[in-house]
Amino acid sequence: MKRSTSRRRTRSVPAELPAAESALLQDYALRAHRVLKLGAYSRIDFRRDVKGGFWCLEANSLPGMTATSLLPQAAKVAGIEFSELLERICRVQFAALSEHSILKGFCTMIYIRPLALRT
Repeated sequence: MKRSTSRRRTRSVPAELPAAESALLQDYALRAHRVLKLGAYSRIDFRRDVKGGFWCLEANSLPGMTATSLLPQAAKVAGIEFSELLERICRVQFAALSEHSILKGFCTMIYIRPLALRT
């Protein structure tokens, strides 16, 4: 678990929640992602009010993707290393784009190059 603090908040990855609340927020995040048609990945942020209710703060369609950003940190907690996360995102996006016949050649070109650079 990774924690960071500031004067006004404490953040832990993963969030320190009972399993039922965690599952509920995962469901809400997935629903928001699908309704907003956010593509291969997103980060949906929630805040908890003083009464214990959850509020969706924002849907981030292009969350930070450095190794220390929140999405890669959450993936790491789930057992997905940064390089694997990037590869999964590329595969999902490639599959979605390759459905459009006009983009098939372009998608193949941009997708093969990153895989060739892997060590």
